Amino acid sequence: MRGIRASRHLALHDRASALQTNILAWLTPIAIILVMVLGGMAMANRISWAWCIAAILGIAIAFGAPQIVLGIGAAVTLIGAGAAIRVALSMRLETGGPIFQVPTTAELVSQVPESGWHLTAD
Repeated sequence: MRGIRASRHLALHDRASALQTNILAWLTPIAIILVMVLGGMAMANRISWAWCIAAILGIAIAFGAPQIVLGIGAAVTLIGAGAAIRVALSMRLETGGPIFQVPTTAELVSQVPESGWHLTAD
C-alpha cells in the first residue's frame, strides 16, 4: 500500500512541476511587457518611480521564489551544522579531551579488510 501512495505522490509532484513550468512559460513574456510598460509610464511621469521599482522587485521575487527558498534552506542548514560543531567542541573542551584525535597507524590498518581494498568501475 505504501508503494501506491508513494507513486501517487510522485505523480502529483511531477504534475505540479509541469504546471509550474507551464505557468512560468506563459507569464515570462507578460512580465517582460509589463516591465517595459511600467518603465515607459514612469519615464512619462504617469506613475511614481517607487511603484515601478516595487512592481519590478515583486516580479523578481515571484520568478525567483524557488531559488530564494533553496538559498534560505541552505543557510539554515549551514547554521544548524555550525551549531552542532560548536556543541561538540564545547563538550570536548569541558571534558578536557583533545579536540581532534588523529588515529594511529595501527588503528587505520585494523580497518582494512583482510582481502584488501578492491576498486571496481560501476
